[in-house]
Amino acid sequence: MNFFSIVRKRTLKVILIACIIVVIGVSLAFTLYRISTFQSYLDTFRDNYFQEKKTQVHTEVQRRISDIDYYEKTTDVILENELVSRVNDAINIGDGLFDEIDNEANFKSTFIEVIRDIRFLDGVGYYFIVDLDGVNLLQAENPELEGQDLWGLEDADGNRVIQDLIRIATNQGQGFYEYKCTKPGFEGNNYEKVAYIKYYEPLNALIGTGLYHDDVSRSVKQQVYDRYQNYTYDEEGYLFVMNYEGIAKVFSDETLINEDVTFLVDADGTSLHTLFMDAIANPSYGDFVEYEYYKPGTTIKANKVSYVEAYPAWQIYIGTGFYMDDFENAVAKDKKMAFKQLIMELVVFILLTIAISILIIALNRRTLNHAQKAAIDAEKIYETLSELSAEGMVLFTKEGVIEDYNLKAKELFNLDDDSELKQISDYLEVDFNILEQKKYGHINDGNNTTPVEWYLKTIRYEGDDYLVLYVGDMSSRIDYEKKLEYLATTDMLTGLYNRRYFMENYHHEMALINRYESSTCIAMIDLDYFKNINDRYGHSTGDEVLKIFSHLLKKTFRESDLVARYGGEEFMILMTKTSLNQARTILLRFRQVVAKQDFNKGIELTFSAGLLEINTDIISENPEVHLNEVDELLYKAKSNGRNRIETPYN
Repeated sequence: MNFFSIVRKRTLKVILIACIIVVIGVSLAFTLYRISTFQSYLDTFRDNYFQEKKTQVHTEVQRRISDIDYYEKTTDVILENELVSRVNDAINIGDGLFDEIDNEANFKSTFIEVIRDIRFLDGVGYYFIVDLDGVNLLQAENPELEGQDLWGLEDADGNRVIQDLIRIATNQGQGFYEYKCTKPGFEGNNYEKVAYIKYYEPLNALIGTGLYHDDVSRSVKQQVYDRYQNYTYDEEGYLFVMNYEGIAKVFSDETLINEDVTFLVDADGTSLHTLFMDAIANPSYGDFVEYEYYKPGTTIKANKVSYVEAYPAWQIYIGTGFYMDDFENAVAKDKKMAFKQLIMELVVFILLTIAISILIIALNRRTLNHAQKAAIDAEKIYETLSELSAEGMVLFTKEGVIEDYNLKAKELFNLDDDSELKQISDYLEVDFNILEQKKYGHINDGNNTTPVEWYLKTIRYEGDDYLVLYVGDMSSRIDYEKKLEYLATTDMLTGLYNRRYFMENYHHEMALINRYESSTCIAMIDLDYFKNINDRYGHSTGDEVLKIFSHLLKKTFRESDLVARYGGEEFMILMTKTSLNQARTILLRFRQVVAKQDFNKGIELTFSAGLLEINTDIISENPEVHLNEVDELLYKAKSNGRNRIETPYN
């Protein structure tokens, strides 16, 4: 007994017609549905893409505003750290001279002359030395005051400055002191200054230095402006910063830095500065500005959409944007790609539909032509068809007697003529008492495990009930799903994990640190002067450099480390259960690997990195804080000359 021996010619005709109708109906319905959904996709694609682009530039400006706010709030800390560091430097110099010069008088004069000409913070920082009687031993900016008794010196508020400093040195040994005084080159005596002094025993005097608040603030601002001048995002995106008077602080044309740019106008003759200030001053107008302006480095005018936001504490505004022709080109490219994908999808589906229809017609015609032949002929046709099936099929009676099975079932369950249903149960958990069921499972033959989908169905023929067990091999489908997962988590250019996958795993890892009291290191790497490579050799060469660099990353770091391309030429590395010293050693070794690598065309490549250890003592409730911290460390590495690794304890 088999499938074809229980099927009549009339039943086959009905099945043939029904199958063709279903196949054609499904084909038409699917085609119409895809065309309809694609049209809806096209109708909203540009608007959605435009909103995404605006969100991107808005987010970029917001991040930079957050950076500036951080620097503004930490200016006093930066000032104090600078003062402490400089005074300690002077004392270290003195200790070195003291060990070499035995004569006290020679030591005193030599030490004073050595530190007299030392300047810092763009030349405005210098040293002073006062003995405990108030006599000025060193005044680097005003040497005419040296040797004078300054005991009664007062600041603008009447405070006895020298007496207060001597009191700090005598009672505490060291400390900070704020006062108001004159400033070289400026009128008046009301300039706020912070000094740090330390008692130095070999001189029996106090050594100190001081800085004006406005000098430190100006220096911090300039560091931020220098960073933003070289900052890019999304490969071509850049920032511009202007103050409220229209002076450019960060600008694509570097010749205009610190110049009045109010003369720059759009196609209507309106000053760009005026447009930006109006956007800031009128909330109803919005912070997005649309205008026509030259593309960087060209004489070509194009429509541009920019987002600007003010930072009142510095009297500046920050902006960035995108050119509409670049945007429209990207939209057209994506639409073209989507259309090609739709055509391919429909072609494949139609060809598959035709093939299935032809197969159904061919099989049924063959069956109809031979339906009245001897049972042996029908059995041969059935055997051919069933053996070609990708599904395993077993036919048995409700009493549990196996009537027939195909080759796939034989392979899956190791069946033979004497097999019983129990043998199938040994491989697959099937409850044969439940006559209608569908489940997923696995077949394990001791060597291999095969994922399967199976279902049990009842059929009735001439008053008797039979059961059919269908078992489908899911291996190909699972492989396809894994491929889709790979595409969703992988950067296509470099083969590394993409930013989305990194962020998902980063948040997961942060959640585990407190639970297991472990430590994790994160490193942010940025290729030095990578824009110069693209400009000089072209983006194709730049892409090859990124691929080689990514290959070196995968070879150097452990399989347990998460290495991802964060964007452009930035990379992130998450090293679990790794201390800061271990992570730094690995990065230093990787820097040597990069230095030895041949990147073609004589290109020599270096990178800068920020490295941060996160453990239960310092972890923040907001994991984004640590990303900002490692980003600041990377910027510090860039500011300190590049080709270096910065940690919080460098």
